[in-house]
Amino acid sequence: MGGGIILQWISSHIGIPGNEEVDAFANSALFLSEHHSPLFLRNCKSLIKTKFNDRRKLRYNNITAGKRWECILQDENRILLNFSRKIRAACFVDGP
Repeated sequence: MGGGIILQWISSHIGIPGNEEVDAFANSALFLSEHHSPLFLRNCKSLIKTKFNDRRKLRYNNITAGKRWECILQDENRILLNFSRKIRAACFVDGP
């Protein structure tokens, strides 16, 4: 294969008070030797899938917070999905 991808991220702290020391560290990192870590495609896919699922779960948790049906998205309550539609609907009927 012979191809490679090099990822290098150095955050910018320009204009943020109190971060001069961090800027100095970031700038000094530009002159460090490169570190190569092989990452196989299957590992990349797994990392991306995990990150995607974590973000999706966080997004749905934020969207559903305080809603009556919030509980069906929580892992400990997923058993509700195994019940019939009639039983699931009964769980969310407003009481007297």
